[in-house]
Amino acid sequence: MYALLITFSLFMGVSATLHYGMTCSVTVSLVSGVVVALLAQIGIGLLVRKKITAVMTAMQVHLQESAEAMRRKYEGMAQRGGNTKLMMAQAEKEQHGLFQEAIDASESLRKYGNWTLLLDRQIATIQFQFYYQMKNFKKTDEMMKKIFIADPMGAAMKMTRLYQQDNMKEVEKAYKKYTRKFRSKGVILYALMAWIYVKKDNVDAAIKVLLDAKQHTGDPILLQNLQCLQNAKIKQFSNAPFNEQWYALYLEQPKQMQGQPAHAQAIHPMHRQMMAGGMHRHR
Repeated sequence: MYALLITFSLFMGVSATLHYGMTCSVTVSLVSGVVVALLAQIGIGLLVRKKITAVMTAMQVHLQESAEAMRRKYEGMAQRGGNTKLMMAQAEKEQHGLFQEAIDASESLRKYGNWTLLLDRQIATIQFQFYYQMKNFKKTDEMMKKIFIADPMGAAMKMTRLYQQDNMKEVEKAYKKYTRKFRSKGVILYALMAWIYVKKDNVDAAIKVLLDAKQHTGDPILLQNLQCLQNAKIKQFSNAPFNEQWYALYLEQPKQMQGQPAHAQAIHPMHRQMMAGGMHRHR
């Protein structure tokens, strides 16, 4: 790491100069060296972070502007009676192009890898969510091995991939870990775990998950699902009310809402959310 080498060199240089060149005491020399090294470390860190933030902010602005342009474009096409199926295919292609641009932008950050700790994992975390939305699950799984889980949605994506790999032991392990980490903010994790258990015909386990959710979140959608399972109305169990947050996992497809404009259907819910939000900052 260049930053560590520079700060260590400054520490040694300042300490040696003060002690041997200016006959300062060992204590004064060492403390002065540490202070200079720390100031240098902070300065380098701020400069590198500023450059990284500039790249990510520019990409976020680009995604937001592109999302708005796409909204206007498909709204106009719908008003002219465009073919919904063709619009959906075209919108998905454009969205994937935007996500690839975001991935390329994150790759440009690697040049700072020798100046900041754990940048590789931060880049993997950014790319993980974009690859997931592109349904490039091979790359998603590659990224998953070294990502930070900074929010419940990232945790839900990881759990979903583990479930799709039929690795229930790791799904349950991740569920326990991330519900402890995010607590009341992890509503989507309880919803996902309950859904998985229902799909596995383990209704009792799903009820236990939702009872825990009742205690820790009090979310009305989860409470409604709990009542459905407790009353043996399994077919009425549904995570659809979570809307974009749920459909972003690609476990189910949204049904077209009555009266919904055709152009809205052409843009996947999570695609709209990610284009509006851009690349999240992970620390």
